[in-house]
Amino acid sequence: MDSLLGAVGRLLGELLVEVLLRWVLFGVGRVVLRLGTLGRYPRGHWLDDGWESAITCTVGLFVLLGAVVTLGTLMQ
Repeated sequence: MDSLLGAVGRLLGELLVEVLLRWVLFGVGRVVLRLGTLGRYPRGHWLDDGWESAITCTVGLFVLLGAVVTLGTLMQ
């Protein structure tokens, strides 16, 4: 029973990380990079597992962290 609950927990954790990284971070990073480079970058598709996808997710992470810090500063 414990192994079944552990497997279900791992599956839910992996799905949560996949949704967060693929859809949220990549989506935000893609919009920011498209606006910043006037549509030239990123050239790949949503599900490519290359270095461009990693950079796009990283940009999305930094943008979201900056937004959270800015909102936290403004709320004080």
